[in-house]
Amino acid sequence: GQVGMRPKIFCSVIFNEGELMQRFGLHIVPINNALVAKKFNKILQERDAELVEGEKLFLERYDVDDFTKPLLKRIYAFVLLFKELFEEYDLDAISSECWTSMEMACGVLPVLVGSAASVQELVMEHDKTYKAGVLFGVTTDTGDVTGKVLDTKTPAFDGAALNETLTRFTGEIDQVPPMYSALKVEGQKLYELARRGETVERKARKVTVYGIRLITPFDGKRCDMEVDCSKGTYIRTLAEDIGNALGCGACLDSLERTVCGVYRAADAVTVETLEKLYQNGDTSALAGFLQSAEALFADCPVVRLAPFYEKLARNGAEIYLKRARIPERLFDHGRLCRLYKENGGFYAVAELGDYPDGAAVKIKYRF
Repeated sequence: GQVGMRPKIFCSVIFNEGELMQRFGLHIVPINNALVAKKFNKILQERDAELVEGEKLFLERYDVDDFTKPLLKRIYAFVLLFKELFEEYDLDAISSECWTSMEMACGVLPVLVGSAASVQELVMEHDKTYKAGVLFGVTTDTGDVTGKVLDTKTPAFDGAALNETLTRFTGEIDQVPPMYSALKVEGQKLYELARRGETVERKARKVTVYGIRLITPFDGKRCDMEVDCSKGTYIRTLAEDIGNALGCGACLDSLERTVCGVYRAADAVTVETLEKLYQNGDTSALAGFLQSAEALFADCPVVRLAPFYEKLARNGAEIYLKRARIPERLFDHGRLCRLYKENGGFYAVAELGDYPDGAAVKIKYRF
């Protein structure tokens, strides 16, 4: 997470290669779908120019070990395959942010495992908190210190002026997405245009900044601040807008996400810790870091179903509140509930709906 460090690439673990089985001890499911395999082979055979560029990109951006280097083209072929198969999820919304600020961004990254992957949409919807280092008087093309410097000015304001300006950027605000983002304009991703040196007009979007607090005082050049915000808020753009309002411009020199919904940095584990435990064969400690997906639904009421209704629910049937004697008041503040076995644990989240015979709940997420 420090400026100048090159992150390692671990993409090779996605392959069904014998060497990987040996090295990582992983059970890797092979690609056995004929259509998917055909698409993958077609990419390998017909898109070599793109694969060569992808290989160069990995070598420039990452610390690639000798074991992984021969697989880089296949890794990038998988990237292209995933984009082709799952374009509706806009996977670049994740990767593009990493490309622009990889050397300086760090913090909480929820990783969804197994059945928990089904709730990724909820994780993305969560509010977030960031700790941002803001350097005033410097404007760059990416909005952070890793970009090309476009302009410099000497800051001519004091701490009181900064505090007053920050209050103008709280609440619901209009924010123009940066060029280095994964949003699309006329079918093209903005960061692709930005890398070609192009700039296009972007429409402002409504985002909410719940609060901005100074962590360190303004020293004449920079300060550290904490920002609570809604999803879709670009902290780089927020820093730029604050700098512009103060007449000197600004960019980020550090960025850490400290909270993502219910997940906090204090409860997170570093990749280095996981690597060390894995190398030591401490699987029980590794498993101890896994958290139940139930934490995402801590505010939802608990409904315990008798075995008869549990079986119906698991088979996809709606469970009518009156028949199962589920109090309607449980849904006064929302439409989701946690389903528990009658004398056991959590197994699903159900959603309230209106059906022909009245109000009923039906499983939305299974665990």
